[in-house]
Amino acid sequence: IRDRPYTSEILEKGHLINLNIRAKGFKSRLEYVQSIVENLVSNCFKYKSESTKLSLNFEVSRIENDSVEIKIEDNGIGIDLNKNGKFIFKPYQTFTNRQGSNGLGLYLVKRQITELGGTISLESELGEGTKIRIIIPSI
Repeated sequence: IRDRPYTSEILEKGHLINLNIRAKGFKSRLEYVQSIVENLVSNCFKYKSESTKLSLNFEVSRIENDSVEIKIEDNGIGIDLNKNGKFIFKPYQTFTNRQGSNGLGLYLVKRQITELGGTISLESELGEGTKIRIIIPSI
């Protein structure tokens, strides 16, 4: 996540970022994993609450069968899953009018994870933030 637009925002505004990475030796398609992580982390910044500093927990760990589990949790604006849950991973679906929302990020993330043979699940509540869990098998 170095040299991305939100890197300076982390340093300047004092957001709380917790990284816990324990996945040494994991092998996958680097360009996909990088795109997945960048899309999801940038969403945390794009959809953060205007009234509080961002709190972001990012954890990567090895699990059974040499797979990796990625968990991303934030305290952002959240998504009303009762209203929008069936549209979360569809193309061109936006759930806010914030600048930079084009409805492609989660769609691309889901496609890339599926191509890697993985899974993604999402929990979210309006005003409470979002939790994402991804499982990607090692190749």
